[in-house]
Amino acid sequence: MTKTKAAPVVKARAFATTALDLEPALQLRIDPSPAESSEAAQTHDARVRVPWPIPASQLIDFYLASPWLGAIGNLLADAVSGARWDLAARDVDTSGQPLDRASDFDKASDENYRRAKAWLSRETIGREGVSELDLPALLRALCVANDQTGNIFVEVLRDQTGSEPVQVSHLLPQFVWYEARDGAIVLRQEDPFGKPVDFVRFGTRKAGDKATREFLHQRQTNLASSFYGLPAWIASRDSVEVDNQHRRYLKGFFKNHGTPRYLVSITQDPTWTGAQPGEDALDELFTQVRGFLEANAGDMAGRNLILQYPGGITVTAQPLDHKLEDPTFPNTARLARDEILAVRHVSLLNLGLPEGGYRATAETQADDFVTQALVPFAAPAVAIINRILHAPAPSGLGITDYDFELTFDDVEQLMRKVEALVKAAGAPVLSQAEARQVLGYEPAGETKPLLPSTMIPAADFGAGGPDAATPTD
Repeated sequence: MTKTKAAPVVKARAFATTALDLEPALQLRIDPSPAESSEAAQTHDARVRVPWPIPASQLIDFYLASPWLGAIGNLLADAVSGARWDLAARDVDTSGQPLDRASDFDKASDENYRRAKAWLSRETIGREGVSELDLPALLRALCVANDQTGNIFVEVLRDQTGSEPVQVSHLLPQFVWYEARDGAIVLRQEDPFGKPVDFVRFGTRKAGDKATREFLHQRQTNLASSFYGLPAWIASRDSVEVDNQHRRYLKGFFKNHGTPRYLVSITQDPTWTGAQPGEDALDELFTQVRGFLEANAGDMAGRNLILQYPGGITVTAQPLDHKLEDPTFPNTARLARDEILAVRHVSLLNLGLPEGGYRATAETQADDFVTQALVPFAAPAVAIINRILHAPAPSGLGITDYDFELTFDDVEQLMRKVEALVKAAGAPVLSQAEARQVLGYEPAGETKPLLPSTMIPAADFGAGGPDAATPTD
């Protein structure tokens, strides 16, 4: 809203908008801090942490800030936890020795098969914090940790005699790190609810030693670190950061600003021949209109403003084109989605969507989805289970003639769910949690509806609350 005096001298009043108070960007850089690259860390002459290439807590925060990383990751983790599992008979044992099996071999009658099957079928095979986990829940927890940080850390818990393994405890990766001590590398956990704990590698604990605790670590191999892995989505971190900043900018804009709809001008009428109004009269009228707009917080439906002012003043309201558009924004969300899918080996071809004019057959789509997406996603968790099964007693179960495996029978149905999620995650009436319920899973993730392309939580448009838009004149 502007107010001017008589022509040719123009006195304008304008409302200046403040800069957006955006959160600082979360930078993910593979670069150790000065403390981590100190001389002590290089010579290992003291107890020092072996640095993560990127701290696990930063990876998790970055992961949870992206709707696409969380949506696709949760759906793949649900597929792993719902897969059919079994033990496959090996032709050779883990040492490479051939296994002589009868032609009418029945694995159900084999003692090793039944023992391993019973061990894996227990309701309390896993643990995470205070939660007891069955095998599907344990696999899901391990896959989510690997998807977020590229690492899986577990502790192998034994019975009271300290012999046979009874549970696999998932260690949250943001609370563990390697330390260099006297030329050796040990794993340390800074438990937020207990005392710090040191672990030795699985299988190295001495017989009868009940106090020493053992760990297993499975990492995504990379050239950035010899000790820690990096998640598969790290290659798309720049695209994810752009998408996150885009949504954060739009959210901040609609929380702290209002889109102008009318330009209200209060000026002196140059054609007026009577007594000229003073500057005080223009200021009083200007203050009255501005106070009315601010008092109603932009909610003008059904409200009337009655003005009385002396002659010689002209009040006009000019409609404005309040369309907000930037040529770099419309495709940002779509490009981020495609890149995140690509680094997970989930292509549009696999979802039956045309890409480059070519549409794969249903059989090819299913085979590609299993071999390129599901099997690599579940591989680290499967490897953890097999290492416990294959390790000789007393460290492991000593079952060297069977492999733990997962079979994905409902791949076509899962692909339809992924496709539905890709299409629906940006629908105005659907949130992440609601989308998961539609697909048959427990609600998790963002509970606010997300608007298409801009991905702005719809609750930020609510009027009357602390986040309501502030009118701009």
